Amino acid sequence: MKKIIPIFAFFFLLTGLRTVANAQTDSTFKPHWSFNGQFFADYYNMLSADTASSKYSGPKGKFYYEPNSNTPNGATDNQKFYQAFDMRRVQFGANYYFSPNITAKVLLEHESAYTNGDVELDQKSSVYVKEASLAFSNWIPMGNVIFGQQAMNVFSVDEGLWGYRGVEKSILDLRGSTETGSNDLGIQAVGNFDDGKNFGYALAIVNSDNSSKIEDFKDKVIAFDLNAKLMDKHIVIDVSGDDGGLPTASSITDVSFPNNNTPDTTKATNVSESNSLWKVAAAYTSSPFTVGVVYANHTLGGQSKSVAGNDAVQTDLSIFAHATIVDKELRAFARYDMFDPDSKANDNSSGRKESLIIAGLDWLPGGADAPNIHVDPNVEIDSFKDKGPQGLDFASITVLRLTFWAKF
Repeated sequence: MKKIIPIFAFFFLLTGLRTVANAQTDSTFKPHWSFNGQFFADYYNMLSADTASSKYSGPKGKFYYEPNSNTPNGATDNQKFYQAFDMRRVQFGANYYFSPNITAKVLLEHESAYTNGDVELDQKSSVYVKEASLAFSNWIPMGNVIFGQQAMNVFSVDEGLWGYRGVEKSILDLRGSTETGSNDLGIQAVGNFDDGKNFGYALAIVNSDNSSKIEDFKDKVIAFDLNAKLMDKHIVIDVSGDDGGLPTASSITDVSFPNNNTPDTTKATNVSESNSLWKVAAAYTSSPFTVGVVYANHTLGGQSKSVAGNDAVQTDLSIFAHATIVDKELRAFARYDMFDPDSKANDNSSGRKESLIIAGLDWLPGGADAPNIHVDPNVEIDSFKDKGPQGLDFASITVLRLTFWAKF
């Protein structure tokens, strides 16, 4: 997909909207730093997990958790009764304010994960550059133009509505159903259409599905977000999406197992692949309680693993709620997700349907004096449904956790 024209159009849009009149100099302003950070840490116990190592015979335990090297399969599977303390995510950031209208941001992060975790060869934790950006707040009315490695807005609204990122990612982030991820490298305009900030937007052109990794493809991703806050900001509606091209696949061979494990081989040539997402979220939010829903459709053009050359379509549905039990001391939260890795496939070539249940309590030990410190006992139950004709059953992944998380 050709992205040169949209890139130049976006550039001239930004420069055309740049404020002509220079803002008055604030004689009291002095350049300064501010610092921020957060961490998520757990004690967890795997109460149940499937032990099969093949995707055709059963799903492995969630790679979010460390493998049990004492089991017969060694470090290849997550098996029941494995337990550990884990520093799941650590972030430390610094902002430098050059002027009232220009801000630089750097954010370093460590994420602990069995696959793609930030771990050195000697198994020690490492960090990487999560964000590094410059924001200009006087280039467009009621908004910012941001260049660099930065947070994306495709699922930031529903992540804020869910409100428990320290416990679990929002569904699009968790399932990887976006082209940008939670952050990416490029240019973005973020702002509002009105002074009351009831109607907002984001428009970005970024690298192709690489998040914080080095770019390896010429085409870029276009992402957008439109959101509205209605009824004194109690009703929130968010619509977002993204689109990106991929290299043409000269030859594809897919082997699926639709009938009693009998292989079915299909081939295709010169397949034009692409990715696109659309998502809608809606919620009612207030101090006593919040309830919301997210639905997304993620099309992987030409990337079916069931029939070579066909599209694969991921579907995501998340329903969540949280409510106050004791004001400024104790809350409860719950969430139910449904994820289909390919709603067009009638086999398990892309994986099985998954249902995720999350529930827990949120204790604020610091009360009103320290509202950003949380101690959250919680449980995650990830279950699987066979899409093939055999209808095989597999043990769900059940994890009991005590989560500590704090922002500062």
